[in-house]
Amino acid sequence: MDEAVALECQTIRHMIEDDCADNGIPLPNVNSNILPKVIEYCKNHVACY
Repeated sequence: MDEAVALECQTIRHMIEDDCADNGIPLPNVNSNILPKVIEYCKNHVACY
């Protein structure tokens, strides 16, 4: 995922800003059915700017 897209999610943004994203970012509360929808939403949001 592009960093600009990842930065749309506040949880991921904070982990990147705190240098906690070197080995991946765990998202334990997001299941595999929801994650693609979240990514698509973030991509669309970035495209609007």
